[in-house]
Amino acid sequence: MTKQLGWIATGAGLLWAIAVIIIGTMLDIPPFSRVLIAPYFFLAPGLVLIAMVVAHTIRGLSTHDPETLSSGSAIDAAVVRDTVNHAVLALSLWPALSFVWLNDGLGLVMSLSVAFAIARILFWIGAHKSAVLRLFGLMATLLPTLLALLWGLLVRLPEFISGLSA
Repeated sequence: MTKQLGWIATGAGLLWAIAVIIIGTMLDIPPFSRVLIAPYFFLAPGLVLIAMVVAHTIRGLSTHDPETLSSGSAIDAAVVRDTVNHAVLALSLWPALSFVWLNDGLGLVMSLSVAFAIARILFWIGAHKSAVLRLFGLMATLLPTLLALLWGLLVRLPEFISGLSA
């Protein structure tokens, strides 16, 4: 992969992140439904993780030598580890984002959840087929959460601080 393709994939990931946040803030989910919706925040990422673990297991079992993994299985194992890292990051930040974004938070987190699943699938395919798609999948997984956190803090933190002084 050339450096130029890397920048293009990263830029596409940033555009993806902005689109996910905009779509998430357009979803009209009432704040009082937080208790009903919160358990579903990680449904889409969890389903993708299950699919990756199953594929890794099937590939690992299909090898004749149990001591070595097929290259496809080794790639799947690396993708699963990376996905778990990203899922832990999401688990750490998404509940807080649902509050930082106030009325838009629930829609944002549901949008992040679906986008996470799509981005991880693209990352998984890219890990097997294309370095550019892998990089896009990585950026499309990481940047929406980080951008939502930064954007939320920049927009909401001044409101919070002014509310404390009032």
